[in-house]
Amino acid sequence: MKVTAPLLFDCLLALLLGCFASSCNWNQIEAANAEVEKVMSIVDSPPEFEGGLPAFYKYIGKNFKLPATCQESAIWGKVWVEFVVSKEGKLVSPKIIKGLGDQLEDGTLHPAAKAYHEEMLRVFSNSPRWVPGTHEGVARNVRIVLLARIIHRQI
Repeated sequence: MKVTAPLLFDCLLALLLGCFASSCNWNQIEAANAEVEKVMSIVDSPPEFEGGLPAFYKYIGKNFKLPATCQESAIWGKVWVEFVVSKEGKLVSPKIIKGLGDQLEDGTLHPAAKAYHEEMLRVFSNSPRWVPGTHEGVARNVRIVLLARIIHRQI
């Protein structure tokens, strides 16, 4: 019987995994991984943007660029953005959890509203670092939900 490289690799991998599994406590590994990736909502000291929320809203206002598809649209409303401030202070995973409700007859989001949402996510994704939140004296990943108001009047 001819032994091919993929077959040999599969056999060695199975052998290594079998040896590793017998001497390893998988529950400890899973618990450690869960702790590393855990995202908290309630902490002793929440994350803070340098200068506080007024400075963050100022950052949004300065960096939000009106999308070209919205130039002729009069649009307003509230956009709720959820994101995580990592234990390193980086704003990650922003998403719109409640956005502008301008829908077309077929149920899709109006192109202007979609463009506003995309621009809001771009601005949040490029945010400067935050001071991370802490719990029991340790920096933690913390979930935050913020309200951003959008008001654009047609000129």
